[in-house]
Amino acid sequence: MDQEINISIIEHFKGISDKRREPFYQLSEILTIVICATIAGADGIVQIVTWAENHLAWLESIIELPYGIPSHDTIGRVLSIVDPNEFEQCFINWTNAAFKRTNGDIIPIDGKVLRGSYDNKSGIHAINVVGAFSTANGVLLGQVKTETKSNEIIAIPKLLQMLNIKGCIITIDAMGCQTDIASEIIKKGADYVLAVKDNQPTLHKEIRETFEAAFEENSEKLDFYETKEKGHGREEIRRYYCINDIEDLEKVDDFSGCSAIGMVESIRTVNGKTSIETRYFILSFIATMELFAQCVRKHWCIENSLHWILDVAFREDQSRIRKDNTPANMATIRRVGVNMLKQEKTKNVGIETKRKAAGWNTKYLEKVLGIC
Repeated sequence: MDQEINISIIEHFKGISDKRREPFYQLSEILTIVICATIAGADGIVQIVTWAENHLAWLESIIELPYGIPSHDTIGRVLSIVDPNEFEQCFINWTNAAFKRTNGDIIPIDGKVLRGSYDNKSGIHAINVVGAFSTANGVLLGQVKTETKSNEIIAIPKLLQMLNIKGCIITIDAMGCQTDIASEIIKKGADYVLAVKDNQPTLHKEIRETFEAAFEENSEKLDFYETKEKGHGREEIRRYYCINDIEDLEKVDDFSGCSAIGMVESIRTVNGKTSIETRYFILSFIATMELFAQCVRKHWCIENSLHWILDVAFREDQSRIRKDNTPANMATIRRVGVNMLKQEKTKNVGIETKRKAAGWNTKYLEKVLGIC
């Protein structure tokens, strides 16, 4: 019973309030069962209980279960009443302890909708989860639940306040290009690369016209970098530009720490058809062009290395769990599972296959949990 699950994850979750009176099962016992079963391939409450009943002897080797396995009603009720805000904070405390912060880490922040969490009959909107992803470590650092996508503007500063991001670079899409968000990033000792679109019309116009004037004048202020990729019938050229001399720009002064503006021109040719996309950015540091390009490209890691895995390997979009706090809490548990599975390096296979291996072989599950 003295084994610790992956840097004492259960110890971090012991800070969650238990609103039940004289419960048969401790909250830590239920969370351990749910985490283990989810890693091992269970995708819903009934599957969690079924897996646990078939692995009772193994579970009893790591936790006390004097009353056996809880029913699916018990587990569902507990997950529905656990405060998701407390759960999110405990998740962040665990990641801060378990995963070393890397100086210069590029951390994309983006939202993901839990598509199956809506209920039209009850007027329940789909939950949106805003997460911060460490590209250096390949793990989710933390997340905050919000009821609608538009509330990401409120959720992002809250998430930033909870994270240890000193010395890192935060990348956010255009919705996160807000003065309060830029100020919070700078206050936390981090830098930013924020996309700029028409939700900031004056800033967007000012940056666009500055680059247009620089191109017309063939200005020496322009720094330039280009990459080319070709394959599978597609060719893409990306041209990156930066201007570090922005003293004449007025609107950028509203954004704390803004030191440069960037532009990316993407020229894609697919099956003989060419399209051109232009994007603009503000930066809080004087960037080398290679670093600017890296920040822009790595922003998509949160989509490709987290959201895609949650939908394909954990079938998150197919989940119809909707009762009270359960969808948000199960979302946190899935992300615990992703982090643990990613940190297990002995099997060179995908996350979905690792889940199956953990379900088939408790010795491998113990490796994932860090208790062997």
